[in-house]
Amino acid sequence: MTTLEVLAAKDAITDACKRYCRGIDRCDADLVKSAYHADAYDDHGTFKGNAWEFADLATQSLKRYLATMHATMNHLISDVDTVSGTAQGEIYVTAYHLREADGKKVVDVWWGRYIDEYSRKGDDWRISSRVVVHEWTAQMPIEQAMPIPAEMFRAGSFDRKA
Repeated sequence: MTTLEVLAAKDAITDACKRYCRGIDRCDADLVKSAYHADAYDDHGTFKGNAWEFADLATQSLKRYLATMHATMNHLISDVDTVSGTAQGEIYVTAYHLREADGKKVVDVWWGRYIDEYSRKGDDWRISSRVVVHEWTAQMPIEQAMPIPAEMFRAGSFDRKA
């Protein structure tokens, strides 16, 4: 039987993971850090080390793209232990990175999973360890934009951190 305490823990964990995605896409290192404990570990393939260091590097690196969007799906949170303050998780992820190449726009697409360990310090649930699993990548040239008045919308980068 699921208790209210377990449901509250799952909600707090889900919120931390959403802060991660928003922080990455808005290039906001502080928001990304708010998803991780200060001593958390991140294995992002090309980076293995302290998650807060990863947050600083990744948010700077992603500024080379015109826009990014991390879409998370199927977030399974399991083995929630409210006494020890630990839980496990797996999130399916698709990341889109828009860039320009040879004067044309290209979308780099990445599919994979985040294998997470979560922990509670005080009342604060965050990621304590993340391993990123790569499933597949692709590049999609943009031949033609959608037939909408795109110039009437704000650009995806308008609220990124400078």
